[in-house]
Amino acid sequence: MKLQDLHGASGFVVADGVSFRRLCDCIAELPGIAFTDRRRFFWGSGDEQAEFTFHGHTFTITCDCWDGDYWVRPKDVSSSPPEVEEIRKHVAQSVMLRKGWFDRLKGCFE
Repeated sequence: MKLQDLHGASGFVVADGVSFRRLCDCIAELPGIAFTDRRRFFWGSGDEQAEFTFHGHTFTITCDCWDGDYWVRPKDVSSSPPEVEEIRKHVAQSVMLRKGWFDRLKGCFE
């Protein structure tokens, strides 16, 4: 998994091997998060999107249909709330500590 900060905007990109469901579950573990919308359509990853609130700010998770990365950013892209960094750190710690079943299976053959 890679986390990249968005240049010129507030938010970050989650790339390489984290599923939409895993990302949403990870963010939902952070105290104070309340999802208001979480959709995953069966016909493609480009239709995955979610919206949640944290400390009075609304954030979105959207999929970049070109490379399958997920963008986590404030709904009001002109704002830059400090909560972005708190969410980013939580995602980095949680995803690194909890490997998926594929990662565990891959480790058996190394």
